[in-house]
Amino acid sequence: MMTAFNTDGQLFHTYSTVSTNDLSDQEFLGQLLTGSLKLLPHRSVNLGQTIVWDSDPLNDDNWRFQFHCLVWLDRLRSVSITEQSDRGLELYEKLLRSWIVSNPTSSPKDEYAWFDMAVGMRAIVLLMAAKHFDNPDWIVESIQTHATHLADPANYEGRGNHSLHQDMGLIALAQYLDRSDWIELAKSRILKMLDEAIDEQGVSREGSIDYQFRNYRWYEEAFTRMKAAKADPPREKYELLSKMTEFMAHATSPSGYYAMLGDTVYHKAPRIQDTPSDWTRDVSLAPADKSRIYDSGYVFARASWSHVDKRSNSYLTQRFGPGRSSAVHGHEDAGSITLDAFGERLLCDSGLFAYEAGEERLYFRGRESHNVIDVEGRKYYPSADSPLVHSHQTNDVMQTTIRIQGLQGVVWYRTMAYFPNDDFILIDDRITNTLPGEIKQQWNLPKDSVIRSSKKDGYESVRTTSGSEIRIYCLNSEVSTEFVKGNRDPISGWISDEYRVKAPSPKLSYIQEGKSVRFTNLIEWSNTKSPFWSNKLYTKRSSKSFVISLMKTNELIEIDMESENISIKRTKK
Repeated sequence: MMTAFNTDGQLFHTYSTVSTNDLSDQEFLGQLLTGSLKLLPHRSVNLGQTIVWDSDPLNDDNWRFQFHCLVWLDRLRSVSITEQSDRGLELYEKLLRSWIVSNPTSSPKDEYAWFDMAVGMRAIVLLMAAKHFDNPDWIVESIQTHATHLADPANYEGRGNHSLHQDMGLIALAQYLDRSDWIELAKSRILKMLDEAIDEQGVSREGSIDYQFRNYRWYEEAFTRMKAAKADPPREKYELLSKMTEFMAHATSPSGYYAMLGDTVYHKAPRIQDTPSDWTRDVSLAPADKSRIYDSGYVFARASWSHVDKRSNSYLTQRFGPGRSSAVHGHEDAGSITLDAFGERLLCDSGLFAYEAGEERLYFRGRESHNVIDVEGRKYYPSADSPLVHSHQTNDVMQTTIRIQGLQGVVWYRTMAYFPNDDFILIDDRITNTLPGEIKQQWNLPKDSVIRSSKKDGYESVRTTSGSEIRIYCLNSEVSTEFVKGNRDPISGWISDEYRVKAPSPKLSYIQEGKSVRFTNLIEWSNTKSPFWSNKLYTKRSSKSFVISLMKTNELIEIDMESENISIKRTKK
């Protein structure tokens, strides 16, 4: 038996293994003792009294990955101790021995047995086992095998959260084995990846709001493991983590939910105590600015940091920047806008649905499910950059112009002006198209909302089940209109709030054809307590500008908008 070094500071699992939706400890133990296992977000499956390590009962990669992480097996150990279950502890030892014997690196039962992130997460399971069994040879040998595997550059890609989990596992095992060289290796890898994964503004380059939070938590955990191994990161790296929480604050809607951008499901934003991300509890923690543009491709703007809906308290997001090929959890959403008001979503993003390849993954990640310009069947280049060519911010307006050129044969400029105090948005889309095909301007709308077309007044009315209304004017006389909801072939008109759950959701498209096409829109929102702007509009479009006049109650507002300029005149009547 070797002399093991104290690794109590390493004995915690990654935050993502904990869920409030899981079985109770007693239910979990009872299921495993009868041969059943539940790995969230998947349903319980019956594996039988003898578990085999090539099991794939749901034909699902994520299930196989979690199965071989063995975090669920360490939960069996912990729960069995709490519940004083000798049967549970016997099963724990039996299964752990079985996994080690059945899955040598040279011939594992399943490729996920030595899948990058799974090895790093399983490393902590082995450290827990080493303490529980008092460092027997069979555990120590497996720890040495895992550490050698994690240190080998042949098994290491060096990018993304998978590699980060490998390094967190390595630094923990290296401390146990007293391998200072491996500790330094893991530290240098982590710091190098941090610089590559998180930009100077504290934004994750993975292209997803959920993965912003996850990266924060993972790097915070990595720093905790480094500190436990007496390999503290530099002070400025902690400052970078602090910037990440400010981004999370901007990415949180007034209703307290994350903006559903990239691979993100619909859920309340986690709060990190006493940081800007905790503003829904204490508004004094909110950032000073109500709007923020991040270089990595995010526009956030809101009427107020209050999450009490005294007014519409609207909230807008827009995407630009690097393409999906450099953002592993990003979507093909350059130019897309989302809008919240009255505590609900009015212009929606698609959501994640699932990670596995297939028609649904392509849909929820693709152009079809975002509020963008699209041409059916046209190739999209995920490496294409979509730069922000202009921005202008005041208390009254946020204006942006983005150039999107990832769609085959298309160059598209979207100029957007958001008026947070007046409850409307102006859109001017200018498209050059070199190939034949219908050009669609798409708006994905709340599920269960009702759409009514008012041709007389020139707008589509969208009313939610709670009584909020959004009106979308397309100020073009030559467009046709299409409504889709819950189509299966081809898939169109869906939203996914939960993993592997999708719901029919209406989608409105305005359609034109031609080599030079333009869509100009007024989008306004209201509920029963606030009036709309008058629908007696004065509008004029030239090749360079868009002029509109709006009247509400006793105020006239006149706007002249160009791609890189906007003038606003207000008159009291």
